[in-house]
Amino acid sequence: MLRRTLQSLLVQNFHDISHEVIVVDNNSNDRTREVVEEFVSANPSDFRYAFEPQEGIPYARNKGLAEARAPIIAFTDDDGFVDVDWAFQIKTIFDQQPEVSYLGGKVLAKWSHEPPAWLTEKHWSPLALADFGNEPFYIDLTNPICLITANFACRREIIDEVGPFSLEFPRCQDHELQVRIWKAGKRGMYRPEIIVTADVPEERLTKTYHRRWHRRHGFYMAKLGEEDFEQSQARFLDVPAAVYRRLISYTGRWLYSTITGNRDGAFTYETELSFFLGYFQNRISKYYKFSGNTS
Repeated sequence: MLRRTLQSLLVQNFHDISHEVIVVDNNSNDRTREVVEEFVSANPSDFRYAFEPQEGIPYARNKGLAEARAPIIAFTDDDGFVDVDWAFQIKTIFDQQPEVSYLGGKVLAKWSHEPPAWLTEKHWSPLALADFGNEPFYIDLTNPICLITANFACRREIIDEVGPFSLEFPRCQDHELQVRIWKAGKRGMYRPEIIVTADVPEERLTKTYHRRWHRRHGFYMAKLGEEDFEQSQARFLDVPAAVYRRLISYTGRWLYSTITGNRDGAFTYETELSFFLGYFQNRISKYYKFSGNTS
């Protein structure tokens, strides 16, 4: 997959854009370095290899940020295949939209296996896929939609202002970074013409994987404590009343879907309950830790 990703970057229509491709090896134990060095050797002015021994996505992305020399930094993953005009579109839009601090676009699926019938767009988040339609829109505190770093670009100056990816978030680090950008009074923009296609491995097509992903997502969303999600000030066990209301609502919907035989609908609400399980796990453990209570 990495070779295909680098090939898609090699054949970009950069036009007259000065550019570099930095590949961060996050302590891989396969042929990553060998593959990257093939591209570096053949294209020394375009490709650079960087090694980050501390494993974890935020460490790897921050290594790339530290190595980058350009005023615009774009991210994709080693299972992504960027469109031929990807970099050119990013640079052009930033030039046209000086008020925008970051950009993102679609991340579409390249299915390795036929997806099951229950796996609709409602279940795309665990697959690291995103498609918010064909119309551009701004993103800020009034419209807090998270763009994923498989297809994400930002101005260097916003990283200098709010800081790099948080090492406390091995998951949801893209969301946490964007929350800091919003709180700094800056905005992002979704642009549908910026497109990446990503492989979806077979192991992500199971309900077990989706339950586990949502539980972990809930855990880190509780850690993030986003105001738009939590809303109310009233709390019990450090969980806002608004979260309890959502939990009760989704539990009722899950029960109704289960009783009426709507299995696909029941699983959709089950993933929401998995999210709340992770959320409560984080908040309750934090509550007992800081309150001095014991169970």
